[in-house]
Parts: sequence; C-alpha cells; structure tokens
Amino acid sequence: MARPREFDEELVLDRATEVFRSAGYDAATVSDIEEAVGLGRQSIYNVYGDKLGLFLRVLERYNERGLAIARMHLDGPHRGLAAINSYLDELTNFLTEDSERRGCLMARSLMDAAHEEDAVAKRCSSNINILNRLFAKTLMEAIEDGELAGSIDPRAAASILSTHTYGLSAMIRAGASRRSVKQSTRLLLDQLKKK
Repeated sequence: MARPREFDEELVLDRATEVFRSAGYDAATVSDIEEAVGLGRQSIYNVYGDKLGLFLRVLERYNERGLAIARMHLDGPHRGLAAINSYLDELTNFLTEDSERRGCLMARSLMDAAHEEDAVAKRCSSNINILNRLFAKTLMEAIEDGELAGSIDPRAAASILSTHTYGLSAMIRAGASRRSVKQSTRLLLDQLKKK
C-alpha cells in the first residue's frame, strides 16, 4: 500500500510556481526548488519524476487558472470589445502588482523552455489555441454587435490579441508602467473598431 503524501501539494505548487516565474525553467535549480518548497530532492522526484515533471505540473496548473480568468471575462457578462478590455485590464493589473515584475509564467515558458522541451511546447501551444478560440468567439460577438467591421477576420485578430497578451508580460518585465501597457491595449482595440 502506498503511503499518503505528507505535504500540502497546493502549497508546494504555489512555491514552485514562484521559483519558475522568478528564474525561468532553465535557471531554476533543483536546490532552489527544494529550499522554496521545503521538500528534499528525493521527495520531489518521487512525486513528479524530475524537475521537468514538476515544471509541467506547475505550468498545467498555472494555465488552468489563467484560462479560468480568461473564460470569466470572455465568456462572462460582457460581450465583444468590453469583454476583451476587461480581461486584458485584469491581466495587466495582476502582472504590474508583482513588485518583482516577474511577468507571466506562460509567456516566460514560451521564450525559455518551449523550444527545448517538446512537452512544454505542446502545453504552451494548447494554451494559445484555447485563448485564440476565446478571443475569436468574442470578436465574432463584436462583429455581430456592430463594434467591428464585418471584413475583420476574427481568427487573425484573435492571434494578434494573443500575441499582445503574452507581449504584455515582456513589456512589464522590462519595466513598462501599468499606464503605458493599458494605453497600448486601448490603441490596439481602437484599431479594431469599426471606422
């Protein structure tokens, strides 16, 4: 009979998330993770297999939470551009409230590990595809409501919005102010509006 886990997995994953957000996958050492989560290397390996296994679990959980927030806005009470603006506004607030300006783990993973680890690339690609579909659906609502010209391709515009979403993280990591990031979002949404 397997022994039950003797640690709070949610707390372990929270702390591991902070390590990966701060250092990135490549630079985060197993020693850094051990210290942050309060578990020995063998315990980490017993549960997650290795650093990559832990990172994939952290990334999966982070993406699930991020997509839940996206769905709350893009499938929520607002429609069209108001829903998109609401989502990007909350994301900007979340990223700029972090005093260390670590940015989004997903965006960092796209730049750091996705090209080296096939499993990471697949998780990132899946997340982007879901976000693209949510944006495309919301853009279709905006076309139906007359906010956008019918000539706009919702899938192409959704891809631009996803690129902007992950670009916000890079801008904020580089020191951009909340105000300037929100201005860039407003400018992008204004460009989509029906003239």
